[in-house]
Order: sequence, then C-alpha cells, then structure tokens
Amino acid sequence: VLKFLMERNSVNALHGQVTVGTLVLQ
Repeated sequence: VLKFLMERNSVNALHGQVTVGTLVLQ
C-alpha cells in the first residue's frame, strides 16, 4: 500500500510539473 501511494504521489507530482510547464509556455 505504501509503495502504491508513493508511486501515485510521484505520478501526481510529474503531472503537476507538466501542467506548470504548459502554463509557462503559453
């Protein structure tokens, strides 16, 4: 369960970075 939460958290962090990058590029 902990591993799953860590993987999900890393995915959310990566998605957040992509979203921020997209907003900056616009």
